[in-house]
Amino acid sequence: MEIRKLEIDFNKGILKINGKDYTDRKVVVSLPGEGGWPLEILFNPGKPPYLRGEHDRLTVSYEHSNSMPEQDFNAVFSKRLRYYLSKYDMTQVELAKKLGVGTTSVYNWCNGIKTPRMDKVDAMCDLFHCNRSDLIEEKETAETSDEPYYLNDETRQIAQEAFENPELRTLFHVARDIPPERLKAHIEFMKSLKAQEKGDPDDPC
Repeated sequence: MEIRKLEIDFNKGILKINGKDYTDRKVVVSLPGEGGWPLEILFNPGKPPYLRGEHDRLTVSYEHSNSMPEQDFNAVFSKRLRYYLSKYDMTQVELAKKLGVGTTSVYNWCNGIKTPRMDKVDAMCDLFHCNRSDLIEEKETAETSDEPYYLNDETRQIAQEAFENPELRTLFHVARDIPPERLKAHIEFMKSLKAQEKGDPDDPC
């Protein structure tokens, strides 16, 4: 479709293309929002395509000459989100349940692959008692250092697995230079204690 003239008014529900009301197809229109986050609205919901979740898309973008590239923006949000998850001792799975989204979405946010819609950002602000800027802007603090907390890659992976397990999360703050073998031993010891507390008949003790 060739577009020479476009009129959009979200407040009044107006979508005109080339001087005429556009009512032919179901379309999501996206406009630039605060902090680079898109504002979206669905026009013509009763028109084709009729399959649920399918629609055309019309995106209007504005790129400031000094704006942050999308990849960098995703990385900043990822870093800030992981900081708040750690601060509130919350797992990705727990966050997904609180927001009513899939765990894959939260995984993508935490790894800088994608960023959430603004309504989800606002929901996270409520959970973490912070402002939008705390999640979407770079903060020069010790908590957001690019240097990983755990110095050994294998230790870092094991620690993440322990952090995702509510019963083992107390190990998350062990010394950052701990060797992976010692961390594994700590985890096995914690599992053994938990098994004894539950009276697990398979526990060797």
